[in-house]
Amino acid sequence: SHLAVWPRADGGRDVAWYVVPGNPTTFRIQRSLDRKSWTTIANVPPTSSSYTDSTAAGQSFFYRVRGVYPGISTPTWFTEAKRHDAPA
Repeated sequence: SHLAVWPRADGGRDVAWYVVPGNPTTFRIQRSLDRKSWTTIANVPPTSSSYTDSTAAGQSFFYRVRGVYPGISTPTWFTEAKRHDAPA
């Protein structure tokens, strides 16, 4: 997989991904409670390879990242969704 998620001391999550070849214009980070309904939580520059989700405290989410490429209307997934559970 090209995606990793781990907890932060403040309860948030760090999401990191491996940048695949190509020239994306942005990366779109999304999360979901059920892996069916996804919410975009950030769009980050193409030079980014990580994002901190500071609003995840106390909740469990699946995460995924999309590369948005010029001339392609639908962003391309290049990661698997990863779940990170809130501490018990």
